[in-house]
Amino acid sequence: MRSAGTRTWRRPSAKSGVLRNPANASFQTRVKNEEALLTKADQKPFLGWGGWGRNRIFDTWTGQDISVTDGGWIIQFGCFGWVGYLSFFGLLALAQFRSLYLMDKEVTSSNTVRGGLALLLAVYVIDCIPNAIHMSLIFLLAGSISSSALALRGVKRARLPTNAQASPPRVAVAQ
Repeated sequence: MRSAGTRTWRRPSAKSGVLRNPANASFQTRVKNEEALLTKADQKPFLGWGGWGRNRIFDTWTGQDISVTDGGWIIQFGCFGWVGYLSFFGLLALAQFRSLYLMDKEVTSSNTVRGGLALLLAVYVIDCIPNAIHMSLIFLLAGSISSSALALRGVKRARLPTNAQASPPRVAVAQ
């Protein structure tokens, strides 16, 4: 929504001004930095700036990096644009939905483990939006959920009877 020009951050930012503490100053700094980084990311919205810190903001006189990239969403969007942002979070959402689609209604130990991993991944993805990302753990969780869901689908297919097995045996009648 911020990329579209709506300023949804101003209301929570103004509400946080009621409290006069270091957490408010930290929140204000984060919001200002994300707004500046979003303005730069909007210069290349589809594929982003790429790696090597090109998505960051540098002082024109000294050349020093003056931006603070704290949120995982702004890192993904600034580096890889809409394509990378939607691919990253879409891939993680796909793992969740695939697991949900392939799970049975019965409570088994494998469904409990898969559900726990899916819950952990959901919490971790939500945490990645305002905070920086640790890629290895998040992809390990998504991969384990997806592969266990695919293994479950393979087990279900193996249990399905074929047409030859489903029909009752024919008995020859002697005349």
